[in-house]
Amino acid sequence: MSVNSSIREARISKGLTIKEVSEATGIPFRTLQNYELGLRELSLENAYKLSKFYKLSIERLCFAKKQ
Repeated sequence: MSVNSSIREARISKGLTIKEVSEATGIPFRTLQNYELGLRELSLENAYKLSKFYKLSIERLCFAKKQ
């Protein structure tokens, strides 16, 4: 699973919209959208913010594999 798919799956599993995640993390909506679409590479700073928000390790968030 790619990083963009993992980020999207984490959001969907929590039943959240991109807008809700954006507001909660302070990451701009368009940036999150571009991460999920694979149009932008995830920065370390935002990986940290998302991992804290989802309560997942960065490794789990970014390198999750489908079971």
